[in-house]
Amino acid sequence: MKIIISGGGIGGHVYPAISIVEAILDRDSSTQVLYIGASDSIEQKVAKKSDIDFFSVKSYSFYSKNIFHKVILSIKLFLSSFSIISKMKNFDPDVIIGTGGYIMCPVMIVALLLRKKIFLHEQNVVPGTTTRFFSKFATKVFVSYSESVDKFNIPRSRIEITGNPIRSSFCNVNRRSEKAKLGYEDKFVILSFGESADGKSINDFVLHAKEYIESNSNLEWIHITNDVYYDRYCNDMKDLKNFKVYKCLDDNISSYYGASDLIISRSEAMTLSQISSVGVASILVSSSVVSNDYQYQNALLYKNEGAAFIVEDSKLKSSSTYDIIDKLIDDDKLRNTMANNSKNLALLGASYIIADRVLLGE
Repeated sequence: MKIIISGGGIGGHVYPAISIVEAILDRDSSTQVLYIGASDSIEQKVAKKSDIDFFSVKSYSFYSKNIFHKVILSIKLFLSSFSIISKMKNFDPDVIIGTGGYIMCPVMIVALLLRKKIFLHEQNVVPGTTTRFFSKFATKVFVSYSESVDKFNIPRSRIEITGNPIRSSFCNVNRRSEKAKLGYEDKFVILSFGESADGKSINDFVLHAKEYIESNSNLEWIHITNDVYYDRYCNDMKDLKNFKVYKCLDDNISSYYGASDLIISRSEAMTLSQISSVGVASILVSSSVVSNDYQYQNALLYKNEGAAFIVEDSKLKSSSTYDIIDKLIDDDKLRNTMANNSKNLALLGASYIIADRVLLGE
């Protein structure tokens, strides 16, 4: 069997794609897989690291209200489809899988032109524009949350609730063991994420929290940041013995999730799925610049289930955020209840459910 998979722009589209590919190859190692994504992108880097064949094309975002700009982008998008037509004809896939992002758009256009079977996966509560549009042509649409079902204008029989495809390392994390392995048995561990393109407010907040971290000796704060902030952290926070900063923890990130008592992050769907697969309380900071306000809707689901607090970008550095952290440090019952509620939101095994449907053509 030959499969093309496409999705990118952010890790929330890429890592589900990689997880699905890994599950497909685990089921049938003879399957040939080609990843089509944007050049010099996160998907290209991750696919290369995972030894998945990659074909790069130009991608264009439609985040614009200017009609003329959108017309120009549409022309560019149409032109980028020609290289995909040639590649897809040559590869001759049996199935095309899309996991979201604008790069998926020209791939799906070509798939329709060549009459290929399409499967889609939506990570967020609110479906992305591209996924929602192409859902009407898909054999099946896999969604992560039941709340997403009514947001598609297609027959219910073509929608399946699977959860998010996450890496297997997150599925059987023993939190006590991970704390011991990392040497944090007697520490309250906070894991925060500011590595994404919209991570500025979280990065600024963690810098702002320097005195708070320094004054709490029973606290261990681990922060994942980006290239822009990394040197600043190394300079400004170097004297803190209970603070560590990293640019990337891909290889053992599940261990740090497991060792954490609290996670502070954007409410990207994949991050939330990883949080709930491990079972951790969280403070979620939804970005105000994303389309469809999907991050807030993701966060609201976790808040309503008693698994998370939501803090607005503009209020992140206020005393109320520190009050929440203090409350979670002091109140074991609240923290454990939130962790259990988070765990109850986990739907595990999505990668293999999707792999089985794709391989069977269902």
